[in-house]
Amino acid sequence: MARRLLYTLVIAGLGAAAFFLAQPQEPEDLGLVVHVHVRDAADKPLKNAQAERLFDPGWRVVNGDGYRRLTHVRLKADQEKPTAEAVAEAVRVRAPFYTLRRGFEPQVTQRADGAWDARYTLHHHGVLRVHVQGTHLGPVKAYLEPDAKKRWEAMDQGNVARPGAPAAFRIYPGMEEVVVRMIGEPDKDGVIAVATRRHSIKPPGTGHIVEKHLVPDAVTPIVVNVLCDEPRPPTLAGIVTVTELAPGGRRIAHGPASIDDEGMCVVRGVGAGRYELRALPHFLHPSKPVVVDGGASADVRCRPRPWAVLEHPDVDLREFASVVAVRAKDGGSKRRPRGWLPGLATSRIPLPDTGSWNVRIALPGSDATPPVLLAADVVAEAAGPHERPLVGTTEPHGTLTVRTAPEAWTRARGATVTLGRRTKTLLKGLAQEATFKHVRAGTVRVRLEWNDAEAAIRGAEIEVKDGETAEVTLDYEAKK
Repeated sequence: MARRLLYTLVIAGLGAAAFFLAQPQEPEDLGLVVHVHVRDAADKPLKNAQAERLFDPGWRVVNGDGYRRLTHVRLKADQEKPTAEAVAEAVRVRAPFYTLRRGFEPQVTQRADGAWDARYTLHHHGVLRVHVQGTHLGPVKAYLEPDAKKRWEAMDQGNVARPGAPAAFRIYPGMEEVVVRMIGEPDKDGVIAVATRRHSIKPPGTGHIVEKHLVPDAVTPIVVNVLCDEPRPPTLAGIVTVTELAPGGRRIAHGPASIDDEGMCVVRGVGAGRYELRALPHFLHPSKPVVVDGGASADVRCRPRPWAVLEHPDVDLREFASVVAVRAKDGGSKRRPRGWLPGLATSRIPLPDTGSWNVRIALPGSDATPPVLLAADVVAEAAGPHERPLVGTTEPHGTLTVRTAPEAWTRARGATVTLGRRTKTLLKGLAQEATFKHVRAGTVRVRLEWNDAEAAIRGAEIEVKDGETAEVTLDYEAKK
């Protein structure tokens, strides 16, 4: 009897299970689904890559095609609905000695089924770790010198190494050398006691780590005294270039040191070693290279150049130090002399050498005055001063009006318009356009900056014609 009852219950249970299985099932809720694809720079699958959800830590290995499906991906609290940017922020990927390089953002697109595809391109790299040994000399730090092609990136530890705090860098293929600069920092009294050193390092290969340990040493400044024969110029100011003569014939450039008006220069920050110095005073010919030891002193002699003494009693040139050019009378490219001395009524400008030269100083216009070209022809037969008056000529000019679209003022209350050295302020309801008079004829660039942190800076190039008014309208544009 009991056995018959048991059989009955089993049969009834199986029937109930079959009935349940026969019913239509609700699809499983997978939340936000992201299909992750990880490739290398050659577009090959990264089989050892991993992916994880930002808010559900736990790395998951991709398959042989560099693929992994992530479900129940959560977005940041302030992101109400999925977007390509929100999905990219919610997923992370990694692989040994591979990284998502700066400037190579993931490509995120939505699929027809509502899920998302996220395609990551990771770049292979090596790792350089820089350590700075502790020292009693004073504060010191080390960092990598910039690379124009951006073939290195700082890792999570930061981009500056100090004693007890190393820094790590990703080094991408293509670099022949990595230059690490170690410099002393001012102590509480403003004294720098650690010498500047530039270390050239062979970059690590992809998939490898190089540890570089740097030992600080004390500064041994070099004192340079610039001498010259008569005629003595109005100033001996200029710079001294500094090149370290390192073992193995390597030449390591250091930053230039300044020469004061009396010809004195202190090359600070250098340490023990051999250095090649070359003085480049503005009003003198460059000196011959001089080789000295760190901590030594050296006298260097330079030949004087000719220089122009230009008279301009009606024009104050002290605010226009960057608008002068010198060109040979028989042609050739123009040069912008360094270290010229603009004055109230008289200015002094170094000339490249003896010969015939044309000096031109282009003064921009203002709302009150037109643009003026000051010019003088100087025949320099020998070193020393050559006096000439500057002759002014009014240059072709027109007017430029910068307008703003009316709808832009629904988001901003003010803006600044810049044209060269000139600026004008715009205010909502008061001045919503700017007019610049006496603009030198030719192509000019104008810049508009709204006083709204969310607004992008706008710029435009406009052709200004002599005697005419050019107009341009710049709208509000949000930052991307």
